[in-house]
Amino acid sequence: MDKSFSEIVSPGDVLSVDAVLELISRSLYQINTNLTLHCERTAFMSVELLRGAGITDRTILQNIYLLSLLHTIGFYRHDPANIGKPMPKPNEIYENEVLASDSFWFSQCYIKHMTPLGNLCEILRFHNLPYNENLKNTVKDYEITNLFFLASRIMAATFSENFSPDTDFTDRSVIENIAGNFVSDRSIDVFLSVNKENYLIKTIESGNFSLRNKFFQQVISYTEEEKFQLVKLLIYIMDLKSTFTLNHIIKTSCYALSIATRMNLPEKEINILFMGALLHDIGKLKTPTMILESAGRLENADMIIMRAHVNHTKRILQGIIPKNILDNACHHHEKLNGTGYPLGLMEGNLSAIDKILTVSDVASALSEKRSYKSEFTREQVIDILNDMGNKGELDKNTIQVFASNYDEIRTEVLDIQKIMSTNFSMVLAEYYSQIPEAEDADLDSAAEDFEDIEEIEELEEL
Repeated sequence: MDKSFSEIVSPGDVLSVDAVLELISRSLYQINTNLTLHCERTAFMSVELLRGAGITDRTILQNIYLLSLLHTIGFYRHDPANIGKPMPKPNEIYENEVLASDSFWFSQCYIKHMTPLGNLCEILRFHNLPYNENLKNTVKDYEITNLFFLASRIMAATFSENFSPDTDFTDRSVIENIAGNFVSDRSIDVFLSVNKENYLIKTIESGNFSLRNKFFQQVISYTEEEKFQLVKLLIYIMDLKSTFTLNHIIKTSCYALSIATRMNLPEKEINILFMGALLHDIGKLKTPTMILESAGRLENADMIIMRAHVNHTKRILQGIIPKNILDNACHHHEKLNGTGYPLGLMEGNLSAIDKILTVSDVASALSEKRSYKSEFTREQVIDILNDMGNKGELDKNTIQVFASNYDEIRTEVLDIQKIMSTNFSMVLAEYYSQIPEAEDADLDSAAEDFEDIEEIEELEEL
């Protein structure tokens, strides 16, 4: 590329902060509905309590709002040992001390490196510790975040099996019982003052808190660099479900970017394509992990489930992002001759960026290593792409650009992947630095040669 990655890629030009935050919530809903609902309610209540305490600084309000949305991110993590087991409920973030300690530590690392909040995340280490009057003068934002802690505890309590719908949240003794010794008396005073006539609880129970959050998100302001940080966070949510799928998304996006720049597309089109590529498999958040991380080739029944990811992608994205990005993200399995899915579109209904993303998706799948297949060679990848081009499935011009610049594109893609993964690498490094018993994953598991290369559709699904 003649220009650097940062000079070309500008997500803020095609997606607003409000849209990114909405997609983050929708994505997390696919993994754990109750936990995401808890965070959205906590975010609403936290902002209301801060305002009730006389805090009007826009930066403080939006930072606590974002912290509230993401404070339980560590509880969403996929544990291969827990496949098929229920995800944790909001009340468990306080009732299960072992789970809470590890998960809040991961949340702290995640928020520190993946969001604009930086060191504000360190306040999470006090989340499950008794309130300490002596810390309010030594720990920055200690009093402010104590209001957020109270909001989170009240919201979590509503998910407990012992919770009664008739609970009177205007009764101080009720709030003190929920807060325990983790929250200051002043924070409880603020809550009771703001919750007069049960305003907060009624707004939450009616669902109107969601509209209030929407209005608040529309005025949140971040720099272009911070916006891109949030976009990367959005994409890395996939790692909470399937690391392999995350890697495929990033590689596909990098291929698409490299090919598009060589085809001299306008920068705005390139940004639309890059964003569409980053979002093209977001629907796989709804696909069972055992299918996404399958150690072998999928059975027909599982393949049908896998194919549904395109419809899930549309459902998650629709109504939030511009139509051109939505179409691009949802057309990556369409073929020029109408044999693709889910719509069976013909070439005339597919844009230039649709064609680039489809070729990039296939190329990425072919060049990936799985437990049952080795990475295809340069010659194999190009031969398969050319064969699909000759069958009228893929765009020959895009294939030609990719094939003629294969080695250069591969090198370039590795560099872009490093840029995309830097923040998350820092998350893992800091997280595992405090987990002495953690063992490195076995990245050198034996791979079998993939003999049958005719079933390309399966590789594309994976």
